This record gives sequence, C-alpha cells and structure tokens, in this order.
Amino acid sequence: MLHVGVAVHDYIRNMTSRAKLRKSLEISNRTTVVTLAARLDAMKQPLILCHVASRILKSSRHRSVHFVVAGDGDQRIALEKCISANNMNKQFSLLGYQSIDEMKEVLSASDILFLSSQMEGIPCIFYEAMAAHMAVIGPDVGGISELVVNNVTGYVVPVKNGTEFQYSLISVEEQIRRYSSALLNILDSPGAGRRMGKAGLRRIKTEFSIEKVVTSFIRTVNAKKMQKLKLFGSSVCEPLDSNPMLNEKGM
Repeated sequence: MLHVGVAVHDYIRNMTSRAKLRKSLEISNRTTVVTLAARLDAMKQPLILCHVASRILKSSRHRSVHFVVAGDGDQRIALEKCISANNMNKQFSLLGYQSIDEMKEVLSASDILFLSSQMEGIPCIFYEAMAAHMAVIGPDVGGISELVVNNVTGYVVPVKNGTEFQYSLISVEEQIRRYSSALLNILDSPGAGRRMGKAGLRRIKTEFSIEKVVTSFIRTVNAKKMQKLKLFGSSVCEPLDSNPMLNEKGM
C-alpha cells in the first residue's frame, strides 16, 4: 500500500497558533483538548463523541477537558441536541467547516484526536494530527492500525465482529464504552498524551514524511521494472532517478 506522505513542517505544533485559538475559545493552557475533525454524517458517528464526553465529564477528576468539533454535516443538529441534553455546552466548541490553514491551527491547539467512524481507509487527518504532536484514538477499521501503533502513538479501538472483509460493528453502547476507556487511559496517566504525541511525530518523520514515502515508491517501481527486465531479457525501461522528485529524463 502506498501511504500518504506528510509535509511534516506544515503540521508541527505552532505554539503561537495554539495560544491564539485557545484564547478565542476561552480554553486554558492547562485544559486537555480532544478534537473530532470529520464530516458530521452517520458514517462518522459524531454522536459517539457526545456520549463519551458525557461519561468523561461525570468524573470529578476530569473536569479540565474540552471537546472541539471541526466539520459540518447533516448530523450537526443531532450533535448539538445531544450536547445540550447532557448540559455540556460550555465543554464543547463546534467550529463548523475549517479550511486547510484553519485546521492546522485547530490541530496545534489540540492534544488528542478522536474519530469513531464505521469505516475508513487511513484518514489523512490521522497523519496530520500525529505530525502535530497529538495522541490519536480511532477505530480498528480499514488501514488505521497500519499507521497508529496501539498504546504507543494512541489507541486503535476494536469495534468489529467478523473478518477484515466481512464484519459487523459491535453495538453503539459497547463502542461508547470502549472509546471512553481509551480516552480515560490517556487522561488518567500523567504525561501519556505527551508521550504518545512524541511517538506519533517520530513515527511520521521516520516512516511517513513526503521524502520517505516518495523514496519508497520509487524503490518499489524500480523493483517491478527489474522484474520485467528479468522476464523479458532486455531493457524494458530505465530505473527512475533516486531523487525523490521527478527525474530530469521524465520532464
């Protein structure tokens, strides 16, 4: 599988942006910010975050947590109603649609990325959040476990019954319980979020930077070309230049 390559320097946490956005949202520097960044539709299951937040905030030891939702969709009204019904308006900020540059500021201001989709490939937001020094929590669907190292860079939450290609999701109530447990594991362990954020950034730099991904792609293409060369016994085509950008011959 060819993974996304991240321009790491574009997502490294910007402390000026972090302070600015937190000030505008009236979030203190000591507050842990949990962010959902996604379309607000049924497939993304944004209401799960509402119920997870309710469980977290009922614990007196976790009052210093704020939930940010970046995105819009047909589930927004239902999410707003759920938040109000659980008296959590002061603990939530719903930002609506965010541009690419605005999302970089949101990630800089956040500590933990949360996603509870029914299905995914590998969401680009996971690469970006890890580059922004965030711990990540997501479902064990699609290729997420190829990127997120469980209990190291975050948590990959088991939500399926069945095989990789034929499965059903566990009940929503059980999903809520498991996502809550994953988030509590981070909040209950001093420094866990920071350690996971550092590990995630290190993983992105060493395995998923643009330079690393392009180099890996070129190596794979050249290996395939060499296989053809052996099969046909003549020069089918020349290898790509090892330079991570387009070689001069192909321009």
